[in-house]
Amino acid sequence: MRRQKLPKPGVHMVTFRLFLITALFPSTVFAAGFFRPGVGAGPLSMGGTGIASADPTYAAWYNPARLGFAQKGFFVSVDGTALQERTQFRRSSVGLLKPPRDQDNPSFYENKILQNTEFSDEFLQAKNCFGQVRAANTPEEDWSPCLPGTRPIPYIALGYGSGKGWSLAFSAFGPHGMSRDWDKFGPQRYTVVYADVQMQFYQLAAAYRQKDWSVGLGMQNIRLTVDQTFTVSADVLGTEDPGYDAWADVNVADNFIPAATLGFWRALPFGLEVGGSLMLPLLAKPCAEGSSERCHVVAEGTVAVDFAEEAATLVTEVDGDRGVLTLNFPRLAGLGFTKRFGDRGFINLDFFYEAWAQDVGDVIFRPQELVIRTSLPGSEEIPFEDVVFPKKWSDSVGVRIGGEYAMKTDLGTTRLRAGFLYEQAANAPEAMDISALDWDKMGFSVGASHPVTPNIDVDIGYLLIPQTEISITNSSLQSVNIFDAERDPESPNVGQPTGQQLTTVGNGDYKLSHQRIMASIRARFGG
Repeated sequence: MRRQKLPKPGVHMVTFRLFLITALFPSTVFAAGFFRPGVGAGPLSMGGTGIASADPTYAAWYNPARLGFAQKGFFVSVDGTALQERTQFRRSSVGLLKPPRDQDNPSFYENKILQNTEFSDEFLQAKNCFGQVRAANTPEEDWSPCLPGTRPIPYIALGYGSGKGWSLAFSAFGPHGMSRDWDKFGPQRYTVVYADVQMQFYQLAAAYRQKDWSVGLGMQNIRLTVDQTFTVSADVLGTEDPGYDAWADVNVADNFIPAATLGFWRALPFGLEVGGSLMLPLLAKPCAEGSSERCHVVAEGTVAVDFAEEAATLVTEVDGDRGVLTLNFPRLAGLGFTKRFGDRGFINLDFFYEAWAQDVGDVIFRPQELVIRTSLPGSEEIPFEDVVFPKKWSDSVGVRIGGEYAMKTDLGTTRLRAGFLYEQAANAPEAMDISALDWDKMGFSVGASHPVTPNIDVDIGYLLIPQTEISITNSSLQSVNIFDAERDPESPNVGQPTGQQLTTVGNGDYKLSHQRIMASIRARFGG
């Protein structure tokens, strides 16, 4: 159906589709800030190292070649991590208007924004409710309690060592991910106000070992779920009038994202060992029905829309509630070295590389028969089109160092552990928002292991990413305003906002801290 270009201000109905589609982009899903420090109380207490030294119970995650060190018989590991995260944001009123808007009576618009949005010297803090579902416009005083804000992350592994060189194992990890719940009416509201992003991993691994070398292969499936709520504005003046707020609640999932992990291990002279791993996505699915484009992730789901009182008067009906989010995975490579000191312990040094810039590319939301209807003169049924979100990823590297010291006592050998990690961000600071807090980070960890019986060991550990703060003054993140666009009705593309009603929403101060408490039981039997 041919769409007509409406005279201003009637353009708001044509551009309303920008609101829904742009609101769907889950910017948190695949940034290095998703932060995968590792699994297991033992490896995590050594800074997340283990490429050349991981116990067979964790080999599927770090390096499947290490599975070759399984003793004859069965082994099992049950591991639990309590994840706690503290995220804070203080929005700045600096740079509210960008060109061309800052050239047209900027003081009027800035004063109106300051009247409508309460900027404060106090930091807002996200709650971590981990899956607690609420309506997007529920006032804060009606929120259900969500303490203590801790996400449990289980890991389980079961395997078998043949005693003849080959070993097999199955492992499951997750859900792993973050949950952040912000004030629905706070000054930060024109980004994400709720996000719960989860990944679950299921892996089968096999390894073959000889005296001085081992190789391994892990075949895994990843399940991704994204539940997010975004706020946008229908204020025709672009002054952040809360009466014209609108919310989009997005739920998408991809239950089949296969990947493979290749690994090797080699003994070197002087007590040195080296290991390497490479994780590759396996299946590139059609990004859309009948499309020649291929994507690793095709997350299907729904979007539900809600409006504040004044915004509700602009729309008569939104028909359809389906959409697909498509993106690609990066390749992940690791190289690790271990120096052993007899039975006294060892030191690990691991390096990681994530190919974001080369592999990931754009993120695209593909609506499925989503249509908006309005009774305003001159408007028609307006189909929602594909929207491309060009991303400026940069490759990410990380360095981790950790070690173990064996202390013999009358009660057995207690193994003391400690570690350090450094992770580089994959996204530019100016692109940061409260749903994707990602900058360079450092962490410290400690832990211990002690045998309960000759075949059962207990591990404990603690990992801390100390609170760090970053200030952004050049944010490229702007609000989404459904009035702000013009496009040629003959063009197949959605087009770009004009900038006449947009405000900068990403400038300000961000704080983040992260800690994990880990415990595990490892057992061997049937040897």
